[in-house]
Amino acid sequence: MKTVGWLLTLVLLTGCSTGQTSLVTVYPNGLDPTTRAFVQKELSQLLAVTEHPNFEISVTVEETSVGLGGGRAVATANTKGEITIRPSAVANAMKSQAALWSLRLVLAHELGHVMAGHWFTHTSRQSPKELEADKLGMGYFKRLGWSCKVWVDRFRRQAKEGNMSPEHDAKARYEQAQKLCAVERAIQQTIEEEELLSYNVD
Repeated sequence: MKTVGWLLTLVLLTGCSTGQTSLVTVYPNGLDPTTRAFVQKELSQLLAVTEHPNFEISVTVEETSVGLGGGRAVATANTKGEITIRPSAVANAMKSQAALWSLRLVLAHELGHVMAGHWFTHTSRQSPKELEADKLGMGYFKRLGWSCKVWVDRFRRQAKEGNMSPEHDAKARYEQAQKLCAVERAIQQTIEEEELLSYNVD
């Protein structure tokens, strides 16, 4: 029943009904319509399965600020529901399936920060909050029927490469993703076995 509820919310919030106003606003105003529609669709389907599906989100496609490690994040967010995404990440996601799933992971993670009410100063954006945002983001993937494998693969690579910044503990994120994904797979296997048993009994 929960799955049906999430799917119904997803249908309503992704604009399947005529005249539906999206809760996701994309900036800048001069952004080309195809890119705007793409970003709006990707955020809307994730937002629909969050803890607060009626939360208004504004997305700006522009370069993110330089972080503590000297690099730029693919996306950033704040508690007001304002998300910034790098233009190159969007452009790549529109051309490549691998880049698309990478962007979806990042957006789910940033929505996790928003939904958890995390503040975003360099001193407060600590590893426990990153782990919480990951956990919430993986939950959104599960509700959409998306594989958790992309999270495990992403953090496995990062754990080998080393932490991208002091607050991003790649090893801890990899270990958490492994555990959550293992639990998810075990539950799915149990469901499939029960369905098979029911089918054989009938």
